Amino acid sequence: MMKIWQGIITVFLLLLVTLPVSAAEPEDFSCKGVVLGGPSDGMAKALGESLFDNDRLVYGVHVRYYTFQHDVVVGVDPVTSRVVDIVIKDHNYRARGDVRYGATAYWIQHVYGKQARVFMDGATWYIYENPAQKGQRLLIEAEPTTGTLLSWRITSLSITEEEADQRESSQEWANHELNAILMGQRDIDTSAVDGTKDGKK
Repeated sequence: MMKIWQGIITVFLLLLVTLPVSAAEPEDFSCKGVVLGGPSDGMAKALGESLFDNDRLVYGVHVRYYTFQHDVVVGVDPVTSRVVDIVIKDHNYRARGDVRYGATAYWIQHVYGKQARVFMDGATWYIYENPAQKGQRLLIEAEPTTGTLLSWRITSLSITEEEADQRESSQEWANHELNAILMGQRDIDTSAVDGTKDGKK
């Protein structure tokens, strides 16, 4: 009888070892139909009418935040009307794989993949990247000692001051390059130099 149980345990352990590695999926970057990077006009249908909204600066980026029932907050870029930030503190919310408030560290990593916890802004987080969209991240706030789930944040915003500085530098460089390209495509008026007007003598 003991040998039978040892065999069963061995097979079970082998199955665990050979299971595919879990990872974050594109569907993890949405909440009840509100998709990160998507249009904001469907928020009311998905979440109900917002209770109130307010504008904030997140590392220098202007974001309008809409607060809904059940502790769900959605941040929208007021210029593009695209969703840039989703914060979920709803204790009844269930994500993919039945991940919910109080989920263990084991279950979080079973569904989303193994990830070291990061201490940031006075809280502990698991951070996952969207494999389909660079710059989108899923942040799972974990209880510091046990690692159980406290809340979710799905965002395309900078999450540290250092990252914001890097993004700003990259954007400035990109704008500089774009301006150079546009200038290169324009006809240059040389009439003041060669004594002509409108290219005619």
